[in-house]
Amino acid sequence: MKNNIKIVRRIDDSTGCEYIFTTIKKKIDENKSFMPRIKLTNEVFSLSTSLIDYVKGKNIPYAINAGIFNTKTLEPECVLIIDNKIIYDRKETYIHVNPNDGDEKRDVLYTLGINKSGDFKMYKPCFSAKEILNDGCQDAVMGFVPLIIDYEEFKDGDDIVPYGSRIDKPRQIVGQLKNGDYYILTAKAPGLTFQTSRDLLKKLDVPFAYDLDGGSSTQTTFFDERLTPVYRDVTGRKIPTIMTYDDVIKSAPAV
Repeated sequence: MKNNIKIVRRIDDSTGCEYIFTTIKKKIDENKSFMPRIKLTNEVFSLSTSLIDYVKGKNIPYAINAGIFNTKTLEPECVLIIDNKIIYDRKETYIHVNPNDGDEKRDVLYTLGINKSGDFKMYKPCFSAKEILNDGCQDAVMGFVPLIIDYEEFKDGDDIVPYGSRIDKPRQIVGQLKNGDYYILTAKAPGLTFQTSRDLLKKLDVPFAYDLDGGSSTQTTFFDERLTPVYRDVTGRKIPTIMTYDDVIKSAPAV
């Protein structure tokens, strides 16, 4: 599986931001393919862990932080589906504990789904978890918004969405390439704005990009190696949801 993962560390010429651009070949061999999945770091949200603490000893090839959450209770927010089960489906206002983190409604954010073939699908705020599940997604999580759609910048709702969109922040951005392979763009501190993220993504020529939770929640691991700095606590911020690249889809045998 290591041969399917290519990690490149770069510095963006325009901003000077250091970032990691990882590509993961979806197809392992003729019979198996990689599949991203959404998981909880602990079923008891108050006991959620950092990413590196979760992956330790589990032999997970690649993992990143995933959805937004209440920073006081560590409960995931809004829409969350894991392994065909609806965990949350609500549109309440999400409020950060730290007043400097912002205080805004989350009913304008888009949901990222993962269907049974391991492909990403994007859903507008009006879609419920039940509708997303019925559309064939076995996992879904709410981060922020898409940044690139069909190779073009996506700016819908820029005047009201996302907290931190106009200031430099670490970012965790995911998507798929034209051939179906996955990529992850992890921008380290001081980070990027939404616009500088879009500018970089366009230079990287990606067809689709979705912005997951970021800031001090940004964490990336390659097996038991932490690829990102620790922004909070000893081993990293405690996060309830993560996206792992360790599950495998087995192709049906040829008839």
